[in-house]
Amino acid sequence: MQFRIEPGGRIEALDVGLQEEAIVTAMMTRFANSAPIAAATPETARTLPAGVRAILKLEGAAALAAAVALYAHAGLSWPLFALLILAPDLSMLAYLLGPRAGAAAYNSVHT
Repeated sequence: MQFRIEPGGRIEALDVGLQEEAIVTAMMTRFANSAPIAAATPETARTLPAGVRAILKLEGAAALAAAVALYAHAGLSWPLFALLILAPDLSMLAYLLGPRAGAAAYNSVHT
């Protein structure tokens, strides 16, 4: 299915029947006019249902386990692994040079 964006932002479906065009147009218009999703903040994270929080924690644990397993399979240095996994926290040492240098180091490692 192909789409064309007309001046004014209206999205038109090409090569479809009248009924399909009406459905697609309604869906795209609703999507275009929907309110943006709010970013997650610590305040909104506390309001998540317990089941959602548990799933997110399990997902993070699974990602960590997969990363460790792949690292072990690659046969790389474990002291290097410890250094790399602590790198975001070690970047805090740059604050000893001052707040500007500390913020720059911390932000460069965390992005």
